[in-house]
Amino acid sequence: MTRSNPVTSVFPFCLRHFSTARQVRVRDARLACTYAVLAALVLVYVVIFQLILEHRYAQFEVPVGYTNTWAGLSSPWPGGNTQAPAPEDMPVFCNNPQFDWGVNHTEAQRKLSGGLVAHNVGCRGFNPATDVEISGSSFTAVTSVGTFELDANDSVVASSRVFTANPEAAIPNLIHLYSVSFEGRGRQNVPTVIVNREGKVLREFADQAILTGISIGDWLEMAGVSLNSVNPQEEIGPPHPTFRLTGAVLMVRMVYTNLRRWELPYYRPLCTVTVEALPVAWGFMGSEVQPVVAADGTVKRASVQRTGVRLQFIQSGSIGRLDIFQIVLRLIEASVLFSIAAFATDFMGRC
Repeated sequence: MTRSNPVTSVFPFCLRHFSTARQVRVRDARLACTYAVLAALVLVYVVIFQLILEHRYAQFEVPVGYTNTWAGLSSPWPGGNTQAPAPEDMPVFCNNPQFDWGVNHTEAQRKLSGGLVAHNVGCRGFNPATDVEISGSSFTAVTSVGTFELDANDSVVASSRVFTANPEAAIPNLIHLYSVSFEGRGRQNVPTVIVNREGKVLREFADQAILTGISIGDWLEMAGVSLNSVNPQEEIGPPHPTFRLTGAVLMVRMVYTNLRRWELPYYRPLCTVTVEALPVAWGFMGSEVQPVVAADGTVKRASVQRTGVRLQFIQSGSIGRLDIFQIVLRLIEASVLFSIAAFATDFMGRC
């Protein structure tokens, strides 16, 4: 190791010598290579991680989202039929003992299930006008309706339950938008992709396209749920009810971004949608007392309980824009890191 006269360059990139913080040039290839490696690591961290991967030159804001949902037309019976089929052609779940549940429940089990009972359940056509409930950011298609006739003391004197025959065909149409403070006005129906857990694109919508053409059955399939499969209830225990009886809750997450990892920063907004079913959740829609017409023509009071498939739309994300302050911070950070690399090399040279 030899020392030469002081020089003016503090951090020369040369593999033959290294200049210390005191501007003393040390002719040692090992120190020069050490500093070159540390400086390269700093460059990789700043350029790849900070700028390309994390877009740390930008200021980010969580967008405020809004959805406008309505029901499309759908047929009341499977196969596009508008009239009820013959008894032998009814869907498999109509009047099928395999879909009974809760008849032999104990009092404790009945309390846990909310009194939900299914026995010899018939079917009726699905009516989008009455069997769809839209509230805030949710869309629910009714799968079963229970009617409990009440006496003067509000005691149940008779009960019945029916399945809606074709809730899978219900189509939620969706307009969605987001807003951030620095864009002035909101962005509506930005390009949208629906992906599965592995990131594979299942559906794609162009800019300004309404999310339509995806039925409840499609959403259930993307979430890995079949209404005819059982919904395991650990608290109540087996046998388990079917999703057609309990309903289901699907969380539809809509994430807005315009700066994404490993993508050139051209600020293209994108909405990425994923869907998952909440484990063992019931799509209970509440109950209300309504007047019903009995078989003898008299009007009586009844508690009507409904369950259904609920799509809950949740909007979030991160929208960024170029920010001078963030750029200055990244430059300062890079300068500090280069200084640390030089100090570390200087320290190793003294040891």
